[in-house]
Amino acid sequence: MKRILAVLVLLVSLNFCYAEIKLEKGADAPDFSLYEIKGKKMVLKSFRDSKIVLINVFSTSCEPCKKELPGFVKLYDIYKDKVLFLGIALDTDK
Repeated sequence: MKRILAVLVLLVSLNFCYAEIKLEKGADAPDFSLYEIKGKKMVLKSFRDSKIVLINVFSTSCEPCKKELPGFVKLYDIYKDKVLFLGIALDTDK
């Protein structure tokens, strides 16, 4: 499962579009769950004892999102053994 998530796409900032979340420095990220493309439920807290998790929230129609992808690919190539890269697409089209 980690490999599937890692291959998806990557992150720079955790961005919750319609929620204001305040965290203390050094605090864990709030837990959440989403469904993978294949329908399997993914829960963030299940990765707490593994690698660092980088999350990228993006849209395929977002031009800045498209421009940052090559940088994420380079980061993945360098840090894939130390960081789990997770991409969350906000697109509504199927």
